[in-house]
Amino acid sequence: MDVIIADETVEHFKTHTDKKLIVLERALDTTKKWNLKLAMSDKFNAF
Repeated sequence: MDVIIADETVEHFKTHTDKKLIVLERALDTTKKWNLKLAMSDKFNAF
């Protein structure tokens, strides 16, 4: 569980939406969180 998610990781999961991503909410800023939620829908969970 990383405390910061790199931009490269966000871009990877935005293009590979067949994967599931679970992250700590504090590891993402608001922009990264919204971008992932829009791209991945229910396969993205931040807690």
